[in-house]
Amino acid sequence: MKFEPQSTDARSQKSFSIPGIKGWNRPDEAIQEAACEALWRNQKLNATKIEVSVDDGVVTLGGTVDRPEFKGEAEQCVQSLPGVTEVINELSITA
Repeated sequence: MKFEPQSTDARSQKSFSIPGIKGWNRPDEAIQEAACEALWRNQKLNATKIEVSVDDGVVTLGGTVDRPEFKGEAEQCVQSLPGVTEVINELSITA
């Protein structure tokens, strides 16, 4: 099967994406590993107090971060990973 990009007109109407394999979803364990690695690699965050769980593609972030902006940074870090369908951000901010 050959992948052919959409026309320019179609791209302006909806976001461009490569189709996935029918019936296949990335395993939760793989999503969790990718999320943990993405958080660990993010130089803005101290991810040592962040907990990650995944259930059916839904990533839940728990634990604490040091500053309010880090809460959003952690969410952005994982939301675009392959297989992630939703991010629930339950991070608390330590004083």
